[in-house]
Amino acid sequence: MPDSRAGANSRAGGHIVVTSRTGTAKWKNLRKRALHNAQAAGLTRCPCRDVTCKSHRGRTCNVPLDYTTGQRPNSAVPDHIKHHALGGQDTIENIQVICNRCNAHDGARLGNAIMRGKRPQTVQSITF
Repeated sequence: MPDSRAGANSRAGGHIVVTSRTGTAKWKNLRKRALHNAQAAGLTRCPCRDVTCKSHRGRTCNVPLDYTTGQRPNSAVPDHIKHHALGGQDTIENIQVICNRCNAHDGARLGNAIMRGKRPQTVQSITF
């Protein structure tokens, strides 16, 4: 069974093709819906209050969200409330909209924590 975190695996012409989970039609539709719902609800500023976020250190981020331009620090992006890597589902109930900067920090922090948890133990000495 393929690892769902790595994306979907399929065979094409005898080669294994790995696709990103966020490149699927399901995620793109969910992303579009989450952004539309947040904008319709009047969410104009980043609501992130993560105490470890480097951009605001526990205060509400409050940066104005940009719904029209992607890949900027203040671009509005969907974020999992319970991270996908920790078993969170791709559902509208598990998505919040925050700024790209907070989302990038959150993802980096999660990735580092996962790597620390999976780090191989160091062998102190081997005696033969």
